[in-house]
Amino acid sequence: MKKVLIICLTILILTLGGCDYPEKDIKLLSEQEIPKVVTKDFILPYGRLGPITYTVSHPEVLVISNLYDVEVIQQDEDVVVIIEARVKEAFRTFEVKVLKKGSPLTFKEEVDLAIEELKASIPNTIKKEIQLPQELRGLSLDYRFASNSNSFMLVKKADKIIWLVPVLTAPAQDFFTSIRVLINNETSEFLPNYYFKVNYQYDDQNLLAQEDVFLSLEIDFKHYQRGTAMLYLFDGESVDFNYQGEEENVNISLRLAADHGDEIVIRDKVLYVGNLSKNKNYGVIVTIDIDGISQDFKVTINKSNN
Repeated sequence: MKKVLIICLTILILTLGGCDYPEKDIKLLSEQEIPKVVTKDFILPYGRLGPITYTVSHPEVLVISNLYDVEVIQQDEDVVVIIEARVKEAFRTFEVKVLKKGSPLTFKEEVDLAIEELKASIPNTIKKEIQLPQELRGLSLDYRFASNSNSFMLVKKADKIIWLVPVLTAPAQDFFTSIRVLINNETSEFLPNYYFKVNYQYDDQNLLAQEDVFLSLEIDFKHYQRGTAMLYLFDGESVDFNYQGEEENVNISLRLAADHGDEIVIRDKVLYVGNLSKNKNYGVIVTIDIDGISQDFKVTINKSNN
């Protein structure tokens, strides 16, 4: 009986020790989350498990409202303010230097403004590729996907311009992505990770340039939808994928999705059909590149019954 009681008490202590509690927010609070030097308003870190109460040593310099919003009132001289973060009996203090009137923005403040401008310049939903700025407020920007994306590509052309390009043949339900903004930081100031989100809405009334080229080929595609199409061919037939239109800088390439032996062969952008099997699907990937931006089109070939 005594052993059972000890085991139960041990389990209870371990369980309670692993539980989240509001004071834990103070332990989780990082010094990097609170700026060390400021000239303009900023936001204090939110509590993850409950509200954090912040107080300041100089309320005439830093004015806190709505728990986390901080108004900065610069003085004639630099002022070091002590910020206390408290949850019940747990607390931590941080030093923040408020630079005097007329001081230039800190590096992080410049970055924050650049990110605000970036987000304002990018629509929440796009219907075709968009150019991403490489520089804002004198800062060099680069981009990476926050996680693997099936819906978009980041394309850096030969002229170094970066494009965000929707992928036509991505799964229909995957219409958004989160992109991290990378900024070269040669200062000692801490920068958080910056992200923005973009949605893609397919518009069959406003096709991408690569789609226009694909559909302008003198080929009898069937059931075209968002980068996919069907093609019904007779034995011995050939299909020419060479582009004869007016769009400039177009390059088309073809490849088989699998080796089909003599049933389907590709030579010089021409697809040659041998003896096709009935009720068998043959896959061909048509890549259309326009001025450095490519889209793949998945063409499924079946033997024609007509």
